[in-house]
Amino acid sequence: MNIEYNFSSIIDDLISKKIISSESSGIFKFGKCVLVETFTGKVYSYHVVNYETLKSKYLFHSKNKVRKEKYIEISNKIKKLDLYDIDMPFENDDKIDVIFNSILTQYGYCIRNEQIELTKEILEGLRDIKISLCEAGVGIGKTYAYIVAAILDKMKYNKSLVRQEYKFNKDFDSETNMPIIIATSSIELQRAIHEDYIPELSRVLKENKVIKRNISSVIRKGKEHYICDIKFKKYIKTIINNAELLDEISKLEDYKNDLDFLDIDSSVKNKINVPPECNRKCLESKNCKYMRLLRRSMSPEYDIQICNHNYFVADAIHRKQGLSPLLPNYRTLVIDEAHKLSDTLRDMYSTNIERKEIIELSKKIRNKDKKKILDKIINTFEDHNDRFFNLLINQIDKSSLEQDTNRFEIHLKSMEVTCINKIIKDINTLANSNIATEIDILRDLNDLKRRFELYLRSFKVIYWLEYSNCKISSIPKDLNMVVFEDIWDKKIPMVLTSGTLSSNGSFNYIKKELGLDMILSSRIREVKKSSPFDYKNNGMLYIPNKMPYPDKYNLEYIEKLSKEIEKLINATNGHAVVLFTSYKTLSYVKNILSNKIKYPIISMQRNSKMDIKKFRECKNAVLLATGSCWEGIDLKGDILSLLIIAKLPFSVPDPIDKYNCSLYDGFEDYKKAVIIPNMLIKLKQGVGRLIRTETDTGVVAILDSRVGENGNYRNIVFEALHKFKVTSDINHISMFIKDKKNEEYFSCS
Repeated sequence: MNIEYNFSSIIDDLISKKIISSESSGIFKFGKCVLVETFTGKVYSYHVVNYETLKSKYLFHSKNKVRKEKYIEISNKIKKLDLYDIDMPFENDDKIDVIFNSILTQYGYCIRNEQIELTKEILEGLRDIKISLCEAGVGIGKTYAYIVAAILDKMKYNKSLVRQEYKFNKDFDSETNMPIIIATSSIELQRAIHEDYIPELSRVLKENKVIKRNISSVIRKGKEHYICDIKFKKYIKTIINNAELLDEISKLEDYKNDLDFLDIDSSVKNKINVPPECNRKCLESKNCKYMRLLRRSMSPEYDIQICNHNYFVADAIHRKQGLSPLLPNYRTLVIDEAHKLSDTLRDMYSTNIERKEIIELSKKIRNKDKKKILDKIINTFEDHNDRFFNLLINQIDKSSLEQDTNRFEIHLKSMEVTCINKIIKDINTLANSNIATEIDILRDLNDLKRRFELYLRSFKVIYWLEYSNCKISSIPKDLNMVVFEDIWDKKIPMVLTSGTLSSNGSFNYIKKELGLDMILSSRIREVKKSSPFDYKNNGMLYIPNKMPYPDKYNLEYIEKLSKEIEKLINATNGHAVVLFTSYKTLSYVKNILSNKIKYPIISMQRNSKMDIKKFRECKNAVLLATGSCWEGIDLKGDILSLLIIAKLPFSVPDPIDKYNCSLYDGFEDYKKAVIIPNMLIKLKQGVGRLIRTETDTGVVAILDSRVGENGNYRNIVFEALHKFKVTSDINHISMFIKDKKNEEYFSCS
């Protein structure tokens, strides 16, 4: 809040109303308060007056007039007074301007016009009960934007923050303090929102009287992330002599029994976490820490509930099936990292059975069947399982196993259906045996039977086999309609946001992917705010003119690709991340580079956190990565100054793509509507790893001939990355790096 000096009309009004004497004068205006000075003949007396409520309060007196350098100190005292209030009408955007332009700037935050505009767009969408698709470029600060907008919207209806909550729709109308749901893809973002963003914003807004109390939040996760008191007590007895492990586990109390905070092996977590069969019928449920946490989390105590995409979708499925909801009824939904939601929807709405499930279940039954009464039926059960999965494997053309895919189209023909019926018969026999008195075994048998029966009943589904783990999967062909009915067809405001939701300016692809194309266009708001970063001066896009067509089986291509990567790494003195779409190509390139460059080479493995940490510590290393590193990793500063994209990130076709393609008039139409937009979103995610702050500088290199001279995708890639200066001369890269980096950058060892 700024101090103002031009407010003579307010002073005249206060004098006319006899709130202050005509001998008084106004010193400065701060919020809705004015500092009034009155000379008594001996001393100068100072009062604070709220010119709206007309309440006043004596502040202090002084023999001498207050000096201007004291104004900030006095304004901070005024803030703490009950009569100080900067509350503004909710029907306009004044409060957003005050928060970002006046309040947050006092705490060191920069003014970003794009962030303010985004917040206003989100708030308007929330007020109008719209579904807002908000693409926010890197550096805008979308997290604060949607939290501020959601809180201001909640304040309008929530008595505990400002006013009374209201009953506004048939789906979610039972609670007086319905929370905001924020669903993200990454654990890191969930923690940041809960531990950093919300507490900081809450503190600032409360200090400045925007809110009356702190904003409360809770992270929601599946039961397997928490400790089971019964399992824990049993396990603790087995490690009584393991001081190191005991010390680590003792930290659980500080983290509300959240196992994700512990640095222990997953096998240990599985021995002490809450089991799938956990329910309120457990004898320990009244005193159980997990159950207490669950009950508290479902109460109206929290303003914001933070979960991942999977938990949010699971809640929607529970509601559809008439099961107990996982989340309390909510009036506002925010989905961050929304470009990844389609993967979650496909995963959560699929039905899966692994070959090893029956093997493991049989083993569990054998362990319980001490008298070996069920040996014969168990053997038959396993034989039918082997027969079924062997039939599925035999449907796969073995030559296709060399492709970069793990999903292969299959069909349930008469022989496969016969096997399923036999397996179901075996399950019924086992379920009716004495062993079924074991609750966990009966649960597993019934769940397996349900999934096999679903395969027999499901005609409008797509089937595939995941070859590596021998898993049959299916998904509804009308998934978009299912998602529309379960999630989008609710009369509540929603926000879907990400740095990459559009493809060349259009949201059509993401709307079709998520089933949002079934919603009336009048209910959807499309918002696009570009990054405020100076890509033109701080970045450069390098595209070589002559590269072979990308083919991992072509040795000439691998050698040329490796040579180009080597030249680029030398031009930037390391500090490089190379993104691949194939681990095989990565391995080939690594073997060639390991003998040719002087910089440390780190090949991304499963333990990505350790690899990223090692990359940071080396300072000028080269990180070779695939998969998850195309998004999510945050490498600010000079650690990353060269981002190499070996090949455009086209998705490998799978049975779902094949079916979706059949819905179009031809492959070219499908490519234009789905394949290319999907690639561009992934490409922008990858490129977004490079420049993360206003001062970051670096080079993006795309080594795919299809973006080179006369390449088929050159124009659309340039349009997607239009802010970068483009070069095909590697000498320009060297000059750019020398111009932008300091001496320390080149002295890294």
